[in-house]
Amino acid sequence: MEIRQLREDNHRLKMEKDILKKATVSSTGLLCPGNALKYAFINQHKKTGPVAVMSRLLCVSRNTYYRCCQRQRERLPNAEHEAMIEAVKEVAQSSDKSYGSRRIKHALNALGYLHTPGL
Repeated sequence: MEIRQLREDNHRLKMEKDILKKATVSSTGLLCPGNALKYAFINQHKKTGPVAVMSRLLCVSRNTYYRCCQRQRERLPNAEHEAMIEAVKEVAQSSDKSYGSRRIKHALNALGYLHTPGL
């Protein structure tokens, strides 16, 4: 019985080590702050290991991970929002990325985007 328990613990620890190794080797720097990167990592590797273990190792809530996935599925593509994002990218590119949020807002207003929440 004790040997079985030790084997299970050994297997669990090897799996956790592999998960952490993948997280640190990843070029995105998952062990730094930013839950979106951690959620993306979990989503990418959820077939290789339990979500509960990965979320515990990466210090994120499993429940919050599942809510984030649900929000992404419910989010409908908004054509106007996508057009505004493209306009922001064009303004940033034309200014050599020197414009701040206020200047970008003024440029968007000049292009006809009168209401730009969040900027």
